[in-house]
Amino acid sequence: MCNDNCPNLVGCIALGCRRYRKDYLVAQSITGADDAFRRVLMQGAPAANPKAARAVADGKAPLDYLESAVCDPSEARVMFSGAQKYGRRNFRDSTIKATTYVGALRRHVNAFASGEDIDPDSGEPHLAHIRACCAVLMSAQDANTYHDDRRVQFSITPQYQRGVDELAEELAADAKAPPCIDKGGCDTPAICRWHGQCMDKATT
Repeated sequence: MCNDNCPNLVGCIALGCRRYRKDYLVAQSITGADDAFRRVLMQGAPAANPKAARAVADGKAPLDYLESAVCDPSEARVMFSGAQKYGRRNFRDSTIKATTYVGALRRHVNAFASGEDIDPDSGEPHLAHIRACCAVLMSAQDANTYHDDRRVQFSITPQYQRGVDELAEELAADAKAPPCIDKGGCDTPAICRWHGQCMDKATT
């Protein structure tokens, strides 16, 4: 059924030519559709749905990829517990430190990595606490209440960079010619990385 003239060879995953041909014809028939929109419809959409294709072409977040049914309830209970202690969405009203939540993340990650699934204090999964910490940090960044007090990575000084550059030049020079050319004889032929090419290189 397929031929080289098929406009959807790249998007086709052998689920039926008629199905994808329909998507292609719908895309071509939409007045004012831009190339990105047509491309989404032409390359594997399981059904000709212009609204869904438009969302993808516009770069909208595909929220249907979230595992909401599994993750949201536990995360919501963790967030509710935090709201009872500190106030609902307190992180959007007052400044929070990044390191506070980095510490919390590390505790929950370490507990999970050691084989503990449920936090003994809250009774909720450590993974839900990790999600909640990330949500708080991202929300605070959005609300401009996020204080970044993480340790600043060291900067490379000009002197350090010059040393790195000089070392790189030396290594590159060594790679161009065997260092044993001027020797009377090779003492380590078995482990030589030049694999016996010294004589060839010495005579060229």
